[in-house]
Amino acid sequence: MDGQESSDAVYKKVANSVEDLTTVTNKRRGEYFRFNIEFRSQQPRLDDSSKIPEMKALAQGEVALQLSQLDQLAHCLIAEFFVFELEANSPAFNALLRRLTGLSAAFLLRGRMLPGSVQDRSSLARDGNFRKRVCFDVNSKEDLVSLQLQERGSEPYHISGSPFAVNWLIEAQGLGLPFER
Repeated sequence: MDGQESSDAVYKKVANSVEDLTTVTNKRRGEYFRFNIEFRSQQPRLDDSSKIPEMKALAQGEVALQLSQLDQLAHCLIAEFFVFELEANSPAFNALLRRLTGLSAAFLLRGRMLPGSVQDRSSLARDGNFRKRVCFDVNSKEDLVSLQLQERGSEPYHISGSPFAVNWLIEAQGLGLPFER
């Protein structure tokens, strides 16, 4: 092809670039939650501690009206528990696995569902820790890779650190350090 890249290689680069841009754009979505409270009358002064019980009741009522946002916050928090390994010695480990199993949770790599399920015994190591083998190809160490958790009926949420570049993983795990004498 006279030094030109094949159309497949060019298409793959463009597709990866589009995915990376989409992933970065979506990274911030859903990470910040604000539950606004509407006061029936004038907003109380910040130093008026006598209004705290009234504000507490009002806040609980307002948050109850925003259950979909509260559910979204819960999904986001659960996804953030995953780095690459969830340790079994966490007090909430079994409860979390039951929830994820009951909600048919799945992991997505670059927006595509990974095979297997949370309840699959192959995801549990001998030490009881949860592990999921993830394989992917990149053109360079700077290419971004997104890894998400999705429960049935919800949108996917990035696990902690996602999207990330292979360089970031190498640095985070200390794999690029020279051996010491």
